[in-house]
Amino acid sequence: MAGARTGRAAEGENQMQDSYVQVSGNLTADPVIRTFPSGAVVCNFRIGVSSRWRDRQSGQWRDGEATFYTVSCWRQLAENASESLHKGDRVIVVGRLRDRSWTTPEGEQRTSHEIDADTVGPDLTRHVASLRKSYRSASSRLLKGAGTDASEAAA
Repeated sequence: MAGARTGRAAEGENQMQDSYVQVSGNLTADPVIRTFPSGAVVCNFRIGVSSRWRDRQSGQWRDGEATFYTVSCWRQLAENASESLHKGDRVIVVGRLRDRSWTTPEGEQRTSHEIDADTVGPDLTRHVASLRKSYRSASSRLLKGAGTDASEAAA
């Protein structure tokens, strides 16, 4: 697959393999996009994930414990995610998982689950999507408008 990230170290590098995950969950807030002085663009959002099952004895739906992930999208994915996603949307995220642990000033152990996203999209079991191709201009801005093609983008 062209352009796919495999998590493998380049030949001769001593590097551990990344843990890749695929997670489906709901956005807990609208995405936040930032541009750094270097021009790099990042979009961050959090998703909540919990299991749900039907209790055979009572027939009631039961919810499991929620797990929350902070998702970071970079470059064009950041721009597309910030324009497409909103609080409450159910999304599928594929990327590298990183767990960060620390101790609070009060001595409590904390862990944060973070995903450096390679791919983000709507969960079509809960949404209907209308796709629009994004084209990058020289200024890295999205060209808006359905039906825009490369020849119109150049004009």
